[in-house]
Amino acid sequence: MCASRGGVAVYFPYDLMTMKAEVLDNVGKWGQAEELYRSQLSWAQQAGLELYRAESLNALGWIYHQRNEDDRARELILEALAIYESINDDSGRARAHSQLGGTFFQNSDYDRALGHYRQGLEISQRLGDLRSEAKALNNIGNILGEQGDNGGALQLYQKSLEASQEIGDAYMEAVVTGNIGAAYLSRGDYRLARDWFVRQLELGSRLGNKLIISAAYGSLAGAHLKMGDSEKALEFLEKRLEISEGIGDVKGQALAWDYRGNVYYTRGELVLAEKAFRKALELGEKANIRYYLSGFLRNLASVLLETGRIQEAEETNLRALEISEEMRVPEMVAECRLMSAKILSKKDPPESVAALRQLLREPLDDEQRAEVLGLIYELAGDENNRQAALEAYRRLNERNPTDEYIQRIARLEEGIQGEINQDN
Repeated sequence: MCASRGGVAVYFPYDLMTMKAEVLDNVGKWGQAEELYRSQLSWAQQAGLELYRAESLNALGWIYHQRNEDDRARELILEALAIYESINDDSGRARAHSQLGGTFFQNSDYDRALGHYRQGLEISQRLGDLRSEAKALNNIGNILGEQGDNGGALQLYQKSLEASQEIGDAYMEAVVTGNIGAAYLSRGDYRLARDWFVRQLELGSRLGNKLIISAAYGSLAGAHLKMGDSEKALEFLEKRLEISEGIGDVKGQALAWDYRGNVYYTRGELVLAEKAFRKALELGEKANIRYYLSGFLRNLASVLLETGRIQEAEETNLRALEISEEMRVPEMVAECRLMSAKILSKKDPPESVAALRQLLREPLDDEQRAEVLGLIYELAGDENNRQAALEAYRRLNERNPTDEYIQRIARLEEGIQGEINQDN
């Protein structure tokens, strides 16, 4: 059955199949969704309908992207983009650029991701397409956030949220709500972040979208871990792992294992922590999520350091530093250099102090600066740094009270030194 919409032929069976495929996609049944999209593609090719062929290719590309098979995803989406350009379909071009950006973003190729996102934004604004514009603003915000510009990211997320709410796009509202929470988590506003993640979970549950629900559980685990509630964090992580394993979300599994490792590390269960970090690293390498690989490696280095494997810790952290510098993310580079100084303290405390003092001259967030000042005091007994660290941790604890901050404040108030340089 065929009708016309705006001068373009509309085929109702195709549209019905698309709706079925989108439902399957939402609930994580990607194999079944792929079968439907391939049926659509075959039909469109036989009928000689280029628009529908492009739509099917673009949808298939997104399925592959969700599976972390981004090379194949790009092939399909680029083929769709070429068709959209040949038939002068600007709306399709905007969608294709958005999805191409996503494949590069997932592999931490921010320059190419940003190029595609900006092209999608320019087309969307020219068309007055708020749905595509909201998606593009959110995507560009993600890049700013991962490069450490949380303020800039939040501004774009807010614009994206407003546009999504204006047009009633609940899916995009759920996505950007989670990203706002992540920005606040990165800034140390843990309770505010938790509230945004709860909101994301509610929206995702209402939509029945397993990928969003899984991401919300993972984010809630991170917020509760930061607030010192490891039991609640593990509870959310079990839910995330169950969903991500069920739908084949390798990235989600990797992040869940990394968070699990952090819970064990916080509890002092180092054997379990090491196993979890190594599992996260294995899955992260499989998914080629380089932004997260740096963190996985750095976390593993922490366990290796605490268990006395200094050389292995140094080599592992060096890999993390290389990835961070390659990606040009200042916050991650600072974390790796801080870890290098900790490792150096086991071999040459005076050199470690010099490295830490150099680190103070670089841009650090409040928590990093407090930790560096505290480490200098523990290694060198510098009273000025003790007072500065004490004030920094008190400010952090006033904003977000945690057991970790309280313990560090107590140590600094008592003037305890030297723990960092003790053998484990």
